[in-house]
Amino acid sequence: MKTVTARPLTAEAFAPYGSVADISELENLVSLADAYEGTGEAKTPVLQLVQAKAMSGSPVISQMEIHPFSSQTFLPLDQSSSLIVVCEAGEDGMPDESTIKAFLASPSQIVTYRHGVMHHRLTPLAPSGRFAMTMWQTGRGGDTVLYPLHTPVSVDISDITP
Repeated sequence: MKTVTARPLTAEAFAPYGSVADISELENLVSLADAYEGTGEAKTPVLQLVQAKAMSGSPVISQMEIHPFSSQTFLPLDQSSSLIVVCEAGEDGMPDESTIKAFLASPSQIVTYRHGVMHHRLTPLAPSGRFAMTMWQTGRGGDTVLYPLHTPVSVDISDITP
């Protein structure tokens, strides 16, 4: 099993995959323009409230997902740090497992995955976490595509304090 080490989530490190807005010192307004990125096929806006459960023990990633028509944004609703795992797509459209990266998002960070970015489901590090999620959908299916990994990946979070 391959192991990747999670590092703190920063806007700079995450830029190839999407955007990060930190609202810990919010004094006015934060624009989330990337939250509404999508193709012309995705015409239905979706806002969902999600209760996500943490993985028990050390996180092990066995699948990734992609949203081919829309960006996807998660806004934390409580004080849960979360694990963010991304990778590039290979030439065959499958996850390029050699490019997997892991980040730890603080409870004050809003995360937007660009459309077409491979990522793992949102995973809080507390027993559970509540999030608002927004994206666009086509209404005909295929808005979320799941891909199994050939080899599960363990994520080392020991060097990061949530």
